[in-house]
Amino acid sequence: MPKDLLKRVMNKLNLDKLDTVLGGGRYHNHKDLMSFPDCGRKDLKYPAWAPIIKPELSSGGSLLKLIQQGDRFIHVPYHSFDYYIRILQEAAVSKEVRSIKTTLYRLARDSKVVKALICATRNGKKVTVVIELLARFDETSNIGWSKKMQDAGIHVIFGVEGLKVHSKITHISMKRWNDIVCISMGNFHEGNARMYTDYMLMTATRNVVHDVDNVFRFIEKPYSPVRFKELLVSPNEMKQKFIQLINDEIKNKQAGKPAYIRIKINHITDTTMVQKLYEASANGVSVDLLVRGNCLLMTGIPGVSDNIRINGIIDRYLEHSRIFIFAAGGEDKTFIGSADWMPRNLDNRVEVIAPVYDSEIKADQRKVIDFGLRDNLQGSVVDGSGENRLWETESDVPFRSQEELYKSYELQA
Repeated sequence: MPKDLLKRVMNKLNLDKLDTVLGGGRYHNHKDLMSFPDCGRKDLKYPAWAPIIKPELSSGGSLLKLIQQGDRFIHVPYHSFDYYIRILQEAAVSKEVRSIKTTLYRLARDSKVVKALICATRNGKKVTVVIELLARFDETSNIGWSKKMQDAGIHVIFGVEGLKVHSKITHISMKRWNDIVCISMGNFHEGNARMYTDYMLMTATRNVVHDVDNVFRFIEKPYSPVRFKELLVSPNEMKQKFIQLINDEIKNKQAGKPAYIRIKINHITDTTMVQKLYEASANGVSVDLLVRGNCLLMTGIPGVSDNIRINGIIDRYLEHSRIFIFAAGGEDKTFIGSADWMPRNLDNRVEVIAPVYDSEIKADQRKVIDFGLRDNLQGSVVDGSGENRLWETESDVPFRSQEELYKSYELQA
């Protein structure tokens, strides 16, 4: 930091030479504080919430067959990430599996995901891994793992030139059964799955599976034209399809049909999407948002954004899941995926947003957003004012969304 700027900052913070100021270029890894010891004061740490077992995924039978029968999901860290590991481990040894393709953005230090993929290639499966070497903070780790996978015989693809591969998808090709795919919002990373709230959809729906396979084809041959029927994929057509979904809500509102937009997302900084949400609000469409990070929207502007509400939740888990719900005239269209509404995600990355068709999974995602909009303990108003006001609801009863979600999943189990 320039000396004059440092001096101004210190004056603003009422600091002087007797205070400790860490110089630039020194050790700044605040992530290490996550493993800080409790020093005998367990009352200063969150109580342990053990990952909840999903009975339908814990019967001991084949998970691959179970997914063939109907869509499944896990919501980490409320549910155990081990179910995804089990899918890979089963695929690695199953005689029915022909090949495995997956994208890897961040990897755990002792990655069970990579171990399962190496086991699969040793068992004669064709394994393809798209690994992103430019994953911030994890470049060194990803380079090391890519070398190990190449040595084991895995076909490793280092992304697309000029585009960061941020999508989280796995495709398992079967010999006699329908292929299955896993579409996630978060990294296939055991550590992240203990701290980030992320959904993973597991499906054998043919059109979705076909589109996921086309995403891998696009990554391998980005110069070849590819069209997607079910998925919203960037940098191809994702932004245009989101704009169309918002336009449909505006038309439905004008026609007297049900119209609303409910979104849970990390960041909204793309000016085109901001303007479309303003347009929806100006036309009377109710817009309820859960935005954890950066947000360019200004709420409460008469005639512009007076139908927009935004709650930002900061709690023990990092709010990382992305859920998009549109009324669609009563059809209730729901999507999940890896993309925020930022220029980098919509224009400069390979991202995947998938439709959700299973009624139980859609109901669960509605519940996640409903709980978030009721959170008056960990939520704060996001309105562009820069103030830090607690989120207020019609009820005076304290409500903490992450705790209530955990209790809900526990009760279901």
